[in-house]
Amino acid sequence: LDFSIVVVSVVVLALDALLPSVQWLKGLRVLRALKPLRTLTRSPGMMLVFRSVTLSLASMANVSIVVGLFFLIFAIMGVQLFGGRFWTCNDISVANKAACTGYFDDSGVLTERVWTNPYQNYDNVGKAILSLFIAVTLNGYSPAMYAAMAAPSNKDDQPKATSNGIIGFLFYAAFIVICAFCLLNLYVGVIFSEFSKIRLLSTAGSAFLTTKQQEWTALAKMVFRLKPLQRNNPPTNRIRLSCYRAVHTKTFNYVITTVIVVNIIILASTVYNESTAFTNAKEACNYGFTAIFIVEAAIKITGLGWRSYWRNGWNKFDFFLILMAIVDIGFTVIAAHGSQKLLRLLRIARIIKLIKGFKGLKALLTTLIISLPAFYNVGALLMLVFFMYSYVAVLLFGTIQPQAAITNHANFSNFGRAALTMFRVSTGDDWVYIMQQCGVRPPNGCGNPILSALFFCSFTVIITMILLNLFTAVVLENFEIQEEQAEWTLTPAALEEFQELWAEYDDGSGTIAPEQLQTLLIRTDPPLGLGRMATGRDVLRFVFNLDIPLVNGRVPFHRTVYELVRNVSETQIPE
Repeated sequence: LDFSIVVVSVVVLALDALLPSVQWLKGLRVLRALKPLRTLTRSPGMMLVFRSVTLSLASMANVSIVVGLFFLIFAIMGVQLFGGRFWTCNDISVANKAACTGYFDDSGVLTERVWTNPYQNYDNVGKAILSLFIAVTLNGYSPAMYAAMAAPSNKDDQPKATSNGIIGFLFYAAFIVICAFCLLNLYVGVIFSEFSKIRLLSTAGSAFLTTKQQEWTALAKMVFRLKPLQRNNPPTNRIRLSCYRAVHTKTFNYVITTVIVVNIIILASTVYNESTAFTNAKEACNYGFTAIFIVEAAIKITGLGWRSYWRNGWNKFDFFLILMAIVDIGFTVIAAHGSQKLLRLLRIARIIKLIKGFKGLKALLTTLIISLPAFYNVGALLMLVFFMYSYVAVLLFGTIQPQAAITNHANFSNFGRAALTMFRVSTGDDWVYIMQQCGVRPPNGCGNPILSALFFCSFTVIITMILLNLFTAVVLENFEIQEEQAEWTLTPAALEEFQELWAEYDDGSGTIAPEQLQTLLIRTDPPLGLGRMATGRDVLRFVFNLDIPLVNGRVPFHRTVYELVRNVSETQIPE
């Protein structure tokens, strides 16, 4: 890849230097946009995503053939039904093309009658395919659909609203349902399949492991990542012990969750131009909520101790919000309105505290966090493609003056504006009109309709239909992994429960006494442990089959977990 890019760059520079006056050679400058692809060889994550896309091309080619056949079928149908029937006169009172001559009064302005054809039409198969491509993106196709519904029976007649309503509507409805809703989603399936296969190759070493083998390799990695929880002994002081017990009750969590919900409701009650009394009441409530959260933190710090309190990530987040709330109140007192507005925005962050109280929300947040590294790789490749297209857009359309869809906010006069415009195109916001304006030929413009169509349609295919769907593939894959883990013989939740039970016997060294192992195995539910119905003989027989060496006369954490997992899930892995 590096060698090819270097060769292309040298050829472009040589031709540009030897033949500077040849206009068509200047078009080769767009090949300079390939240089950023060299970053792929320096980023394993981006290369993984790029490989998944390139290896998906063969499968996507099959899908593309099916989609192309339907495009061709509907394009031919469109030419037969609507070819030459979208032409219209700017004076809607005339009956046909022959009458579309002279001038007419357009709201007090004398205007010449013009017989024109809209940008989206079905005069030939090429135009029909472009119009259908616009329709499949579900943006900017409504004018063409309305034109199809108004198409006259005879060519050169003035279109009339709903004169062909049923046929025009059914044509577009059938195409959108078949191609946009059904066939295009096959691309998502193909990309997801290849992406999952390549990630499995990179993590497990083979994409052809059985479910049992995948379970064993994944659990073995989890075991080595596990760490014994640091023991948090109950304090001996009566006041601290009371706080310690209060923090570990469900009632305490329910009360704090209720306070957070009420706080959110009051925050959401803000309206424009509200009365001063209502604003003051909300501020008083905010002081009360801040006081409650300060008391919550004080109880936790008293009961758990500062080190144990600060060890928890949620507690750090709570403490940060409390500090910002105190600063917010301080600015309110001294009436520093500029900084106060900024700090008040942090009150919204209290909503995040609800997540820790609901397991379902925590699972979703965990899935999102697990997906972040893959999001970074996909996002980096996405930005790379954005950079390349923005650079090419400046070369191709940088001289187009603001007119119609090309405005002071959406243009290609410089790289920054081009990047913002391409981002807008990627969202599908009126991208059709930008493409249309970039295709206007001289003297009305300085664009090229063929280059414009190829540029924007290829960008839509690569970004919207392929790369953006990789984000969906990442999330689906992580959800699929969690569902597969829930069906394992030994689930990750069982390891977490064992980790918590171990902490009750651990003296802080990551080991427990040999006699405590028997109690631990009985308290641990099968299949990882024995359960409460096991006898002493069952424990001895079970431990005899494990290879757990003692360290200074005590049982180590990691070796114990590994042996227990191996006893349940070990299987033969192919070399």
